[in-house]
Amino acid sequence: MSSGLESPCAGRCWRSLALWSALTLAGVAAAAAQIQSAPQPFLIDVWQTENGLPENIVNAITQTRDGYLWCGTTHGLARFDGVNFKVFNGQNTPELGSARIRQLFVDRHGVLWIAVFEGALVRFQDGVFTAFALPPRESTARTILLITDDDSGAVWVTVEDGAVLRFANGQFELVSERWSPAARTVFQVHGDAQGRPWVTTPLSLSRIEEGKLVPKLQGTNAAEYQFLCPSRSGGWWIQTGGRVRLWRDGNWLADAGEWARPDRRVECSLEDRRGRLWVASLGRGLYCYQTNAPVRQITVKEGLGSDLVRALFEDAEGNLWVGTRPGGLNRLRPALFKTYGRKQGLATDLVTAICEGREGEIWVGTDGDGVDRLRLKDNVVEHFDREQGLVGRHVRTLLLDRKGTFWLGSWPGGLYRLEGNTFVSVRDFPGRDMGLASLFEDSKGRMWLGQRTLNRLVRFENGSATTIDLPNPAPALDVTVITEDAGGSIWAGTDGSGLFRWKDAQCRRFTRQDGLSSDTVRALQAEPDGALWIGTVDGGLCRLKNDHFVACTTRDGLVDDVINYIGDDGRGFYWLTSFQGVFRVSKTELNEFADGTRRRIQCASYGKSDGLPALECPGGFQPAGCRTSDGRLWFPTIKGLVVVDPATVPTNSIAPPVLIEEVLVDGIVQTPDSALRTPHSAPLKVRPGRHRYEFHYTGLNFTAPERVRFRHKLDGLEEAWVEAGTQRTVNYNHLSPGVYHFRVTACNQAGVWNADGATLAFRVLPYFWQTWWFLMGAGSCAAAALGGTVAFMSHRKLKRRLERVEMQLSVEKERARIAQDIHDGVGANLTEIAWLAEVAEHDAGKPEEVRAQARKISSTARETVQSFDEIVWAVLPQNDTLTSLVEYLGRRVDELFDNTATRCWFTAPPELPSIVVPAEVRHNFYLACKEALHNVNKHAAATEVRVQVAVEEDTLRVNIEDNGCGFDPSATRPEGNGLRNMRQRFQDLGGRFTLDSRPGEGTRVSMAIPLTQPRRA
Repeated sequence: MSSGLESPCAGRCWRSLALWSALTLAGVAAAAAQIQSAPQPFLIDVWQTENGLPENIVNAITQTRDGYLWCGTTHGLARFDGVNFKVFNGQNTPELGSARIRQLFVDRHGVLWIAVFEGALVRFQDGVFTAFALPPRESTARTILLITDDDSGAVWVTVEDGAVLRFANGQFELVSERWSPAARTVFQVHGDAQGRPWVTTPLSLSRIEEGKLVPKLQGTNAAEYQFLCPSRSGGWWIQTGGRVRLWRDGNWLADAGEWARPDRRVECSLEDRRGRLWVASLGRGLYCYQTNAPVRQITVKEGLGSDLVRALFEDAEGNLWVGTRPGGLNRLRPALFKTYGRKQGLATDLVTAICEGREGEIWVGTDGDGVDRLRLKDNVVEHFDREQGLVGRHVRTLLLDRKGTFWLGSWPGGLYRLEGNTFVSVRDFPGRDMGLASLFEDSKGRMWLGQRTLNRLVRFENGSATTIDLPNPAPALDVTVITEDAGGSIWAGTDGSGLFRWKDAQCRRFTRQDGLSSDTVRALQAEPDGALWIGTVDGGLCRLKNDHFVACTTRDGLVDDVINYIGDDGRGFYWLTSFQGVFRVSKTELNEFADGTRRRIQCASYGKSDGLPALECPGGFQPAGCRTSDGRLWFPTIKGLVVVDPATVPTNSIAPPVLIEEVLVDGIVQTPDSALRTPHSAPLKVRPGRHRYEFHYTGLNFTAPERVRFRHKLDGLEEAWVEAGTQRTVNYNHLSPGVYHFRVTACNQAGVWNADGATLAFRVLPYFWQTWWFLMGAGSCAAAALGGTVAFMSHRKLKRRLERVEMQLSVEKERARIAQDIHDGVGANLTEIAWLAEVAEHDAGKPEEVRAQARKISSTARETVQSFDEIVWAVLPQNDTLTSLVEYLGRRVDELFDNTATRCWFTAPPELPSIVVPAEVRHNFYLACKEALHNVNKHAAATEVRVQVAVEEDTLRVNIEDNGCGFDPSATRPEGNGLRNMRQRFQDLGGRFTLDSRPGEGTRVSMAIPLTQPRRA
């Protein structure tokens, strides 16, 4: 069916376009707002006492070579792995005294030096703390403010009173007295980027050469220079003349701008690896100076824990750590993603579809608030709603076609076209009121519409609309995404009905039965080689190539199994959005995985620590993300629109150091921390009889510690690595005696694995009877007793042979019984059937006789079938249970009295014990019950019969009682074969058979057998 693209009122709309534009420009202007632009924000994360920090006053921060971050507080020393703190205080570490930490320093040999407020210097080396008291002086200001070292390995300390001491070979030397015998000058010793000590005073900057001070920069008054910190490139940052400048080798090289810091004492300063200078003050937060950039101030308004900054440190990954009072430990890092939301001028934070306009503007669809246009060049956001002709405010899809026309699909409202600053509804096409879920323009310039709740596509071509029905058994179908592959086929993904291909005027449906990993499709990405990548809900990422599907899920390294968008960054990577954030994966790795040449893929995942306002990225819209002409990628989240430039995304190539922190056996720590840090230490010995082994390990990553993933293996027990995810502990139970090696490794958020990992060797000691000497002694004893053992074994062998013979005889007996049953029951019935058939043939001319014979044949055949069923039931081993016996008896009782005048009640326990009942016992017991029931049916003339099954103390009991005519068991008439057979069967089973009957008072039969067979597990 076809129809014109223009609506009936289109001509009238075109004639009055000028009027519409005049009326709506005012509305657009009213909806326009200035984008709240700001420099790329810093992400600030805060750790305080509720996170494990011993106190919220952090005076010093450093990082040791093993990767740990150390924080000095006035209530203890804290070791941090990015997730957990381990606290050292006066109670567990007496060497720290009161554990009021003032300064931390790691020397060039990796030794950690700790200054405490009471005037002691503490060394932490190979897991051992050692305290050194400062030499006594008259001054009471004995707190160490600064620590550094020199090429010789000596440690230099600056004391609060201005004294400088050199510590070497366990001894302190007061060197500042040589520089100023009168001790009137306040000195401070700093280490530069090359580790050389420099000395500053209020008037000078000097080098230490052969123990003497050699001035390099001399001032005339104390306010002329304010020495801030050394530069990584060499030289010093100095505040002079109201500006921040870089001095090196007698020259002023760089100017970072005006000295914007208020008149407060500089507490600390630092130059980071990007060349930015950070200056901290007590009460004004942080100031960031950078050449050719305005000075930025970071305070509590931006998320800093406190404006009283005490310490600054940059870790090995480039994160800036800030110690505050009393705001705890803070981490600053530039946001990778920039966010646009309600705060920046958008109508809402809930973004759906995204599209780039003709002039580089960004169109942002919302779920219920119309559409916004971001004009990034002039920092303006324009909002389009009902005033601009947009009736459908739930925007589902956006499209800029190759002619420059902008289209919008919404619910309700259907399809809109932008004319000037007005959206004009395109009304004349099938199902227009059902709303749209997707729009796509193919290589021929045709526009495809995916409608909501209709099993069809709409194609616009040459001004007409054509509907294409999609084969689908479901009552409603939403087409969420449409694309075109390299061969010109049109693909449509749906919300729960699979994937459709339109090719050569034929439509084919693909579902899970065809290999698709999920029937809910959210994203499609076609490649030039003919491959089609499919993003699904709960089925991960799926590749279709050469009619073959291959799925990649979280089991294979994917971050999430919900894929809402697939974006190609043009640099060899796909960027995927999900409910667990945004992640990036190599296209080469994906194809290698799909081709079977790679077992797992590595993903770089991004979350809130990278600037995402929320992890959840919505899907089911087209496009649910876009790559703009400048190469940037835009994604929707439930808390705003985000953008990232793949060209500037750093890759964290630092593999996280991996450490085994604790080993617990049955809940008891087995080795001190120092033993785990000592290389080539002897294997840990574990006493015998221990059951639970618990290993605590960590991976030291401070950029995204929550996304560090681990794998571990216990050599001697496990052959393959075990993927542990983010779990940092593992347990093993009941290890046999022997030597084991526990290995663990980790990767960061970019998928970079530590090639070495960490290993701990330990030996589970045996009991004395498991040792070699005990086994040797036991062997001697065994040899001495060998003669008796041989005789015993010979006797046992003979006994087993007799048991096998008896078992064989039992089998032969069972086979003979089965043959007898077949001969007596089935054979006799078949003979009777044959005889009846001959009689019927002989009486062919007598219809009544033939019908009578036919009835007898039918009855006999049914009896034959029942006999066969009983034989098969008795033979099958899976029926050797008490439950099977009772259930089979119940079915036969129902069949026997069905369609008779006798009412039957069958009762049995609702739950029966799991007891094995051998085939012979089941067979004889059932036949006895069957005989008793047949007597009731044939001879008792009863109107009621009750069958009761009970299990009493390992005894199976069945009572059969009727209200029939009864009989006198003591009568002298010869006993029938039926009663004799029943008595004999129960005697053979070791059971009991009793019969109680009186003429006119019915009959009661009670049968019981012992259940002495072993119970099933």
